[in-house]
Amino acid sequence: MTNMISSFPATNHPMPLHRHGGTLEVMSELQVGFSGDDYDLQGSGSIDSLPTYHRGTSFGITVSKGAPIFKNSAKLICPNRVDYLGKVGDRVTARSDGDGVWRLFVNPASGSQLVLRSNLVGLTLSAAGSTATFGIAAGVAADSTNVSMMSLTSAYTKTTAAWAAGSGNGSLDASTIAINTWYHVYQIQRPDTGVVDVCISTSASAPTTGGNIPAAYTLSRRIGGMKTDGSSQWTKFIQLGDEFYWDVPVTDINAVALGTTSTLYAMSVPPGLSVDLLGEFFFTNATAALLLIQSPLVSTQSANTPAGNLTMLSNTGSNSTRKVMTDISRQIRAVSSIASSTLFGVTLGWTDRRGRDI
Repeated sequence: MTNMISSFPATNHPMPLHRHGGTLEVMSELQVGFSGDDYDLQGSGSIDSLPTYHRGTSFGITVSKGAPIFKNSAKLICPNRVDYLGKVGDRVTARSDGDGVWRLFVNPASGSQLVLRSNLVGLTLSAAGSTATFGIAAGVAADSTNVSMMSLTSAYTKTTAAWAAGSGNGSLDASTIAINTWYHVYQIQRPDTGVVDVCISTSASAPTTGGNIPAAYTLSRRIGGMKTDGSSQWTKFIQLGDEFYWDVPVTDINAVALGTTSTLYAMSVPPGLSVDLLGEFFFTNATAALLLIQSPLVSTQSANTPAGNLTMLSNTGSNSTRKVMTDISRQIRAVSSIASSTLFGVTLGWTDRRGRDI
């Protein structure tokens, strides 16, 4: 026999509600339940809680204007347990677990998306070199606070001029472009209008707003790093996913004398965060010597201690290609087993997770 109950599709939210209670304004504790069980919601700002009702009580909320943010917490459990940025047309059902705890179920408006935590797809950067213009491929990313899926629907270009909205315009958040300087690239959004754009900043944490970029652009996601040359133009690189490669490798350690004291060396990778350096190293000594290259994020160690903890062995010259995690100052650490060794180090590229693990 067919189980008639199981033949119906399962739903992940309560059935539609019907007693319309009017329009609510965004406030810290959203005042549902006083005049109905189905509401329109307007305004921007944060919603932290709902009043306490019996377990199983449900309310329907339709975002009619603005961009409210439902703040995920132990009392307000949002989809994917991250803050939820409402968009006009979104339908939110709040269901009480009792004791002031509510669960939100969201039916997004047509064309909108639920936030996938730390998600990033596309948005590949490109710089041909010796030009002030760079490119950004179409793509989508969750902002750094995981409240919005910011979508760049078509490829963009931006220049090193002061930021202005739109493709082909400037990208700099503050000051003027500098020579031989690292800049971090951000996808940005203003929640009140939903407009998405791109900017650059020397900050690895967030771009500066309120100057070149209007303060309304409150959401951002870092999507990569680039460096200017001696003419304040972009140095050519190639990006594939999280991998970045210099078009021309950069010599950062040039015939440096290395002994038995661990030494830090800055490499040509973005500052302000740890990345995986892809480097090529050449090591030489007149007699047999051992080299250890390691991340500054781990404890200082000696070459071959414990046994096998080494990068290469040399008595006439040896080379090795290695991946090693840098510190936020772009540094790696190196040490020789004996004095009077010579070390060369070249940066081929780096791996930048761009916030995927947050």
